[in-house]
Amino acid sequence: MFDNLLTTEQREGRAHAIFDLAIGYPVLPVQEYIEEHLSLWVRQSLSRSSLAQTGPWRGAEPSVLLNDAISKIIDIPEEFRRFIEVTFSGSIAVQRSVVATQRIAKDRGFNKVKYILLEPCVDFYRSILSELSVDYVSISRTTSDGESDWVSLIFEELKKISSQDGVMPVLMLDSPSNPEGIIASTDQMNSVMNRLNEHKGLLLADHCFAVAGVHDPKKTTFAFSGPSPRCEWISIWDTGKTFDLNGDKIGVLISSSEYVHNFVLSALETIQVTPAGRDLLFFSQFLSHPIADELINVLNVESTKNCNFLEKITSESNFVKPAGGTFAMLTLEDSSLSSIETRRILLSRGLAVASGASFRTDRRDDPKFIRISFARPHEVFVEASSRLFPIPQ
Repeated sequence: MFDNLLTTEQREGRAHAIFDLAIGYPVLPVQEYIEEHLSLWVRQSLSRSSLAQTGPWRGAEPSVLLNDAISKIIDIPEEFRRFIEVTFSGSIAVQRSVVATQRIAKDRGFNKVKYILLEPCVDFYRSILSELSVDYVSISRTTSDGESDWVSLIFEELKKISSQDGVMPVLMLDSPSNPEGIIASTDQMNSVMNRLNEHKGLLLADHCFAVAGVHDPKKTTFAFSGPSPRCEWISIWDTGKTFDLNGDKIGVLISSSEYVHNFVLSALETIQVTPAGRDLLFFSQFLSHPIADELINVLNVESTKNCNFLEKITSESNFVKPAGGTFAMLTLEDSSLSSIETRRILLSRGLAVASGASFRTDRRDDPKFIRISFARPHEVFVEASSRLFPIPQ
C-alpha cells in the first residue's frame, strides 16, 4: 500500500506505532508453502501462453476462469455470473459504481441521484461522492444507546427523496459493516430492497468483509440472495480485505441485470481501471486453489481468537461483540476525552488505532469510540492490547 493512499491517521500510525491495529487490511504471516506457490506463479509470469493452454486452464479465457473462481468464493448464483467485472481495488469499484448509478439515473429520466449513507462508515464513501458532486444524506445505524432502527430511517429518507422531482435514491449499504460489524439480516435486506424498488431506487452493496471475520461467511446476506421482486443493485467485493497478499488485490463488481451491467461496463471504460491479463490469470488460479480457503480460515480463526480475548478483558460497557467482520468498536462514553484525543494518547504508547470521529460526516463523537482490527496474529494482538489498557480517560 502506498503512503499517499493512506489517511492522515494511518500515516501517523505507520510512522510512530510499534503495533498498528488501525489499518483494516489483514496483517498475517503467509505460511511458507503458500509463499512458495505464489512465487512459482510469479516466476511462470502467469502469461496466457504459458498457463491458459495447459491443465484445467486449457483454451479458457482468463475472465471466464476468474468469474468462476469468484463465484465459488462468495457463492454468486448462476444467473448473475455473467454480470461480473473486475478492477484494481474495492475503492475503484465503488467509485466506478457511483458513476454507473449516475448514468442509470440519467437513462431513467432522473436529473440526479441522492445517496443514503449508513454511518458510521469509512470516509472514502463520502470522499468519492464529494469528488463526483453527488448529494447524500446520512443515517445513524449505531447510536450511544445501541443499534438504531435503521431500516425505518431508510424508509423515511426514501419517502423524502422520492418527493423531490427528478431525484433517484441510491442506498450505500455495507454488510458486514465497517466499523460496527453489523450484518444485515435476510429480512432487513429484502425489506430495504423491496422499498427501494417501489421508489425506483438502486442499491450499492459493499460486501468486502463477507468472507472474512468473526462470523460464519455462510450466514452473510448478499444483495444477490433473496426472492424477487427487488431493486436493481451493484454488489462489491474486494480481495484485499480478505487476503492482502503482497499488495495484490482486485475489486469485483456484480450487477443485478444486463441493463445495470452495461452501465458498469460503460463506467469501467476509462484508462487503467482493468487489471492486466497476467493479474486475471493469477487470481483465477489463486481463488480456485485450496490456498485461498486456507488463508480465509487462518484469518477467521485469528479474528475470532482476538475477539474472544478482547471480550474477556474488556467491560461490557466498552465492548459489544460484533456480529461479523474483522473490527472492534471500543466505546468511550465514560471518557472525558474525544476519540481523536484518545487515539493520540494511545499512539504515544506505541499503539495505532482509528478514531471514531473519522467515520462520521460531521466528525462528531456519537457514539464516542475507537476502532481496532482483529486481523492480526493472536500473539501480536495480545501484546498490542497491553498498550490499550487502561483506556485513556
